[in-house]
Amino acid sequence: TMPIMGGIALLDQLNRRHPRLAAAFALMTGDVFHPDLRPIRESGACQIVEKPFNPLAIRELAAQLIQSGSKK
Repeated sequence: TMPIMGGIALLDQLNRRHPRLAAAFALMTGDVFHPDLRPIRESGACQIVEKPFNPLAIRELAAQLIQSGSKK
């Protein structure tokens, strides 16, 4: 959990306040099958990255999110 709010709460706030930013959001978690993540997984609301992760894969994901965001 992050100091002020968790990733799910942050995604919720982004969807409400800045939906365009939410499209470029990736959630990192150690439990991809946690019940709270089910609606996010099923809707495809954001990328979900499982910990531990490969730093190169994160770099590639960030590049994809930046590129897809610049097309909007």
